[in-house]
Amino acid sequence: AGVVFDYRLRVTWVAPMLALVMVCWTGWIELRARRPGLDARRLARPALGCLVAVSVVNGVTAAAERPHETPSAAIASLTGQVLDALDDLPGDPGDPVLVVSPFDMAEWYVSGLVLQLERRGVDARVTRPHSEAMGAHRAIEGDPRATLVVVSEDLVAWADGEPGLVPVATWASPAADDVDRGVRRWMDLMTEADTATGARRAEVMRELRGLELPRNPAAEAKAYLFATDGPYSLRANVYLVVDDGAAAAAPSAPAG
Repeated sequence: AGVVFDYRLRVTWVAPMLALVMVCWTGWIELRARRPGLDARRLARPALGCLVAVSVVNGVTAAAERPHETPSAAIASLTGQVLDALDDLPGDPGDPVLVVSPFDMAEWYVSGLVLQLERRGVDARVTRPHSEAMGAHRAIEGDPRATLVVVSEDLVAWADGEPGLVPVATWASPAADDVDRGVRRWMDLMTEADTATGARRAEVMRELRGLELPRNPAAEAKAYLFATDGPYSLRANVYLVVDDGAAAAAPSAPAG
């Protein structure tokens, strides 16, 4: 997903681009054949000017755009908090740190956090299954110095209730509170619609039809990027495992 998605699928634009070039080139050859006296330099200058203009606009747009701004802000915030927590831990700072996620539901954050920790000199590792995507050299070998559990969305509430997990980093989208309020209002209206009658029911149904839930601006990209979670979620927390029991429970389903 994300940049990889663009890399894999936008290459399909190359074929139409080449086809357009061939059509234009064929048209030019045919035009020259019908008008032998045509001066190519008359068209070369406008064509070159268009090419320069398109290149400048494309370069400026690419330089100004910050891809995946929402997840970038999330990873930056989480990384700084995690680094502060790791500084307070005993043991050799050179020992590996394991980063995991229950059900791989926050694997976007795991990947980003591992890469950012590496850039800052931390030997960040992942489980062997996750290393298939991030490289075998990142697979954990032996006991880590610490285990970090990354969760997002509904699993945040579960992790908050686990006694063996200590929160060391939190992040929430600015839209998170608005979404919560919108969802709560929607649920209240749905409940009332089951029992309301007459004019009140009609009023409730009108409000339901007109209710537009506030959303994370990037949330609509979930389906487009085939992502079930990750950078388009509203919340993400990182927890430090403080006992073996929590380490065993981290990849398991939440109770209930």
